[in-house]
Amino acid sequence: MAPVLHIVDAPGSYRSSKAIAAGLFCALNVQRSDALLTSDLSPLGGSALVYPYMRINGEIVVGDNACARFLASSARNALVPPAPMGQQAAARMAEIDAVIDASASMLAPPALAMHDNMLSGAFDAAMCARCRDALLVNLKATDEGLKTKTFLCGDAITLADVVVCVDVFPAFAHAFTEADRKRVPNVTRWFTTVVNHPHFAKVLGGAPKTPKALAALPTRKLQEAAAPAKADKAAAKKPAGEKKGGGGAEQKKKGGGGAEQKKKGGGADAKKAGGSNQPSSGGGVDIPKTVEQFGEWFSQVCTKGELIEYYDVSGCYILRPWSYTIWEHIKDFFDAEIKKLGVQNCYFPMFVTKDVLEKEKDHVEGFAPEVAWVTKSGESDLEVPLAIRPTSETVMYPVFAKWIRSHRDLPLKLNQWCNVVRWEFKHPTPFIRTREFLWQEGHTAHANKKSADDEVITILKLYARIYEELLACPVIQGVKSEKEKFAGGLYTTTVEAFIPTTGKGVQGGTSHNLGQNFAKMFNIEFESEEKGASKGQKNLVWQNSWGLTTRTIGVMIMVHGDDNGLVVPPRVAPHQIVIVTIPNSKMSKEELDAMDAAAEKLSGDLEAPGAEPANPFNAIRSKTDLRSNYTPGWKYNYWEMRGVPIRCEIGPKDMANKACVFVRRDTREKTFCSWSEAKATATALLAKMQAEMLERARKQTQEQCCTVTKWEDFVPALDNRCMVLTPWHESVEVEELVKTKSSAESDGGAAKTLCIPFNQPPLPAGTPCFVSGKPATKWALWGRSY
Repeated sequence: MAPVLHIVDAPGSYRSSKAIAAGLFCALNVQRSDALLTSDLSPLGGSALVYPYMRINGEIVVGDNACARFLASSARNALVPPAPMGQQAAARMAEIDAVIDASASMLAPPALAMHDNMLSGAFDAAMCARCRDALLVNLKATDEGLKTKTFLCGDAITLADVVVCVDVFPAFAHAFTEADRKRVPNVTRWFTTVVNHPHFAKVLGGAPKTPKALAALPTRKLQEAAAPAKADKAAAKKPAGEKKGGGGAEQKKKGGGGAEQKKKGGGADAKKAGGSNQPSSGGGVDIPKTVEQFGEWFSQVCTKGELIEYYDVSGCYILRPWSYTIWEHIKDFFDAEIKKLGVQNCYFPMFVTKDVLEKEKDHVEGFAPEVAWVTKSGESDLEVPLAIRPTSETVMYPVFAKWIRSHRDLPLKLNQWCNVVRWEFKHPTPFIRTREFLWQEGHTAHANKKSADDEVITILKLYARIYEELLACPVIQGVKSEKEKFAGGLYTTTVEAFIPTTGKGVQGGTSHNLGQNFAKMFNIEFESEEKGASKGQKNLVWQNSWGLTTRTIGVMIMVHGDDNGLVVPPRVAPHQIVIVTIPNSKMSKEELDAMDAAAEKLSGDLEAPGAEPANPFNAIRSKTDLRSNYTPGWKYNYWEMRGVPIRCEIGPKDMANKACVFVRRDTREKTFCSWSEAKATATALLAKMQAEMLERARKQTQEQCCTVTKWEDFVPALDNRCMVLTPWHESVEVEELVKTKSSAESDGGAAKTLCIPFNQPPLPAGTPCFVSGKPATKWALWGRSY
C-alpha cells in the first residue's frame, strides 16, 4: 500500500482537492488535514501560514497548484508527460502549464472569492454576481477551444483538467444556473465529463446539481468529501454512487415505493422497515430529464445505473456487466436469426495495412479522418503503419478473392462480433458516439443483384425488430441520401430512431448494398453458370455489408429513461423481476428465515420454464435481494435506478396470505396476487409492459414528426424538436443548401436528411421542393441528429 501523504489546508477550503485528485490519478494516497500547525513553520518565512501545503522529505511544497504539480510529476502517469521529455512532450507540458497559469489568474480568484463569501455568514449577492459574471466572461475562450476537443490538452485527462475542474467547481455547484451554463455549453459538457470520472467523483462527489439562483450556503465544508479515509469508510457501508436522500425514489410520489401497503399485501410492515413515502438512499439521479439538462441527466443515468465507468482515454468507456448483459440479449437474438439465413460467424484481425485500406478511394476518404494508426512498436517505428479497423471491408475482401472461384462458392455469408475504432472528433457520448465500440458486421457476396437486394431488406427488418420488439423503440425504415450513404457503396438502407426529449434522430443500424465496386477493387470473381455463358467466363460478385452497434443501448436509455433513472424493457433486462422482502423488528429469526425461503422459492418458480417455449417470458430472469444490511426502501431505489422492469414485494402480511405485490417500474402500477398465480401474473405483466413501452414511445415519435412544404416552416419545426417530412428535389446540392440555411437561421444546429422513408406519401406531379422550388422527386425525412 502506498504511504500516506498529508496535505494541510485551511478549514472550509476546497483547494486541496486538486492534490488529492492528482494523487488518485498517480496511485498516491493523499489525505487532507485541517490541523493548524502554528508552531511548525511559515512556508513564506513570516508569521502567517499559507494553505494548502505539503511537507515531503523535509521540504515544503506550498500552494494548491504547486502541490498538484509536484504529485503529478513524482510518478509516471498520464497527467503530465514523463521525464525525460522530447520536443513533443515538452510542448505538451508547456501547454498544460499555460492552461494552469491562466486558470490561476482568471478563474480561481473570482471562484474563490464567491465561494468564501457564500460561506462567510455575511452573504453579498451583488459581489457574488460580479464574480460569477467575471467567470463566465473569462470562460468564453475556453468554451471556444473546447468546441472540437473533449479535454483541455490532448485526448485524455491531464493535470490541466484536474486544476481547472477544481477551480470552477464552486461556480458549477453554487452559482451557474441553467441559463449561465448555456452561455458556456462546451465548458459545461467538459466539466460534466471530467467531474464524473471516478477519481473526481471520490473527491468532489460527482456532478453537482444545477443551482436555481445565487444564495448563501450553510457552513459545510466541500473538502469533507475529499477525505479518502472517510470516503472509504462510508463506501464500506453504502454502494458506490449513493447519496443521502438519493433520487430515483419512487416514494416521492403518492403510492410509490412499495411502502404504501395500507392496501392488501403489506400494511405497516413497510413503514417499520424504512420503506416510507419519503425518499431513501440507494442511488438515483438528481438531474431531471429535460432538454436543457439532457446531457447531464444521461451521464448520471449511465454511471449511477452501473452501465458504464469513465475511462482515462477520451471517447472510450468501460461497459459494466449491466450494460454488457443487455448487449448479450441483443446479440443472442440477432445471432440466432442470421444463422437461420445461413450466415456463419468468423473473426478477422483488427489491423489493416495502409495500401490495402486505401485501395478503394471513396471508401477510405469517407473514413480517413476517423482512422487510428499504429506507428510504433516499443521505441521502434513500424516499417509500415497499421490502421486499426474502422470497418472491415478492406480487411476481409482480399480473402474473399481467394475463397470465391465458382458459382458454387456463392453466396458467401459471414458475420463477426468485434470492436472497431473510429477516432471521432465530435463530442463523445457514451454508447451514442464513442471512439471504440462493439458491433456485429456482416459481409456477404452474391451471384446477382436480386439476391443481394433481398438480403439487404431482410437484415434491415431484423434491425427494426431489435429496436421495436426487444428495445421497445420505434424506428423509421428508409434509404440514405446519396450524400449520407456508406462511402463506396451502391446504396444504404437504415433504421432511424428518434429521441423525443431532444428532438434528435439517431442512425440505429445500416444495411448496405455495395454493388460491384469492391469486387472490382479486390478482383472478387466467379465462374458463371448462366445459360449461354462461355466456359470460364468470369463475373464480379455483388456484395453487402451490414452492422449494428452498442448504440442500441444508448437509444434505449434516452427513449425510456425518466427522472428516477433507467427503465429497461423486459425483453433485454438482465433481471426482469427483483424480489424484495419487507421484514420488521418484531419478527423472530424463524419468521425471517421463512420469509427469505419463501422469496427464494418464488424466484425459482418464476425462473422455471413454462409451457410456452415461444413466449419470451416463458422463463423469467429473477433476482432475490436478501441483503440484510439495507432497508427495503434503499433496495427499491437501487433496483429502480437500474431499471428492473418489475419489483416483487413480500411482507409479513403477505406471508400470512401467501401473496405478493408486483410493482411496474414504468408506471408504478401495483398488482396483488397469490404465490400460486405469481408466474402467470408476472408473465402477463412483462408482456404488457413491453408492448405499452413501445406504444408510448411510438406515440411520442409520431407527435413530433410533422410535414412541411415551405421553407419558412422548416426551421421553426426543427426548433420545436420535430423530425420534418418534406417534398424534396433529391440532389447533393440541395441537401447542402438545407444544411447551410438551417445552420444560419437557428442556434439549434444544422439539419440533415435522416432517410428517404420506404413508406412514401403520395407526391402529386409538379409538387415543388420545399427549399429549391424544383420539382420534388421524393418525400425526405429531415432532422438534427447525434
